[in-house]
Amino acid sequence: MQVLLKNYPENIKSNYREYFLIRAINATSLFFKNTPFKVIQILGNPFLTSIILFGLIFDISFINFYSARSKFIAKDIFWGYLFALLWLNIGPWLIWKYKNSLNNNFILGLQKIIKEKKLTEQIFSKYHKIFSKYFWYIVIILLPFVYYIYFKSTPVLTNAGIFGPNDFHYWYFLIAICWAIILGSSGFMGVIVTILLIYEISKHNLFIDPLAVDEFGGLKFINNFILTTTTFFATGSLFFPIAFQVMSYEIQIAPHITFFLILAAFFILISYILPTLFLHFRIKTRKIEVLSNIKEKYEKLKKEIENNNNNIEDQLFKYFKLDLLRKEYLDYKGLNLFSCNFLTIIQLGLSTASPLIIKQLQNFLIKP
Repeated sequence: MQVLLKNYPENIKSNYREYFLIRAINATSLFFKNTPFKVIQILGNPFLTSIILFGLIFDISFINFYSARSKFIAKDIFWGYLFALLWLNIGPWLIWKYKNSLNNNFILGLQKIIKEKKLTEQIFSKYHKIFSKYFWYIVIILLPFVYYIYFKSTPVLTNAGIFGPNDFHYWYFLIAICWAIILGSSGFMGVIVTILLIYEISKHNLFIDPLAVDEFGGLKFINNFILTTTTFFATGSLFFPIAFQVMSYEIQIAPHITFFLILAAFFILISYILPTLFLHFRIKTRKIEVLSNIKEKYEKLKKEIENNNNNIEDQLFKYFKLDLLRKEYLDYKGLNLFSCNFLTIIQLGLSTASPLIIKQLQNFLIKP
């Protein structure tokens, strides 16, 4: 397990309490990789490990369910099943990917822009705990709401091949829904953690390097992390098709589902916009502070040169220093405040439009 924690701050290594899903994937992946059989070692890939641990049981169960009830399942609901099943397979891996990005890439980047090591460890420890522990609050909020809709959805359940409380599959799907909510709650918590984390970072004096290769003052890793959060959370739209079908069968509870879908779409939107604005305004403020400081040094040195014409060597040195200050000023002045390119725009556009895209894809698939 220590191999998996090599990039963690020391205080996290010594007091390690990771989110249960991350622990399961890391431990199982490590087990597969350490086996002497090359075929099994392939399963050590976290993506495959995630599917084996958390997706395979739902895949097998759905195959058995569909083979027994296929003639009772409406075509539109069948595709809703497949979309939801797809997310149940990739969802655990996406959560692992998000947390791995936070644990490794983000914390290493943070140590470069906040020079106080203890401060970076405190920030990491705080949000590590929030994500790993407090996602249960979202589960407690969502579970009664979704179960209420499930118990009220008799017509749609019939068209989904589920025949009431006397049917084994009726209770099995309750378990599957509970698991989906636990994973979905991690997605909501990921958005909350990202927003709060970037907000906290924006309150500190960040070291901005105008010569950084990312052309964003060395802060592009933050923007990449924000975009990762948005993209991964947007995959939750794969549950929208089944929600749309419930709305079409259950007019009375349609407003409740509509509210939840709007809330989810809103989270997709703010997961990128809000932290990006926090970062933008902090960089803008920090840029002004640095430019003012350089200008003050420049003016002070310029006056010293004007008032002292005696020592030629000293004057030449000051002229050289003055030129360096001017170049440093221009470097900071030309610093980009937005890290945005064509691929970023495409990725963000697809993420925010994912509910509509999946809805259109569903309509296309269910056409006769």
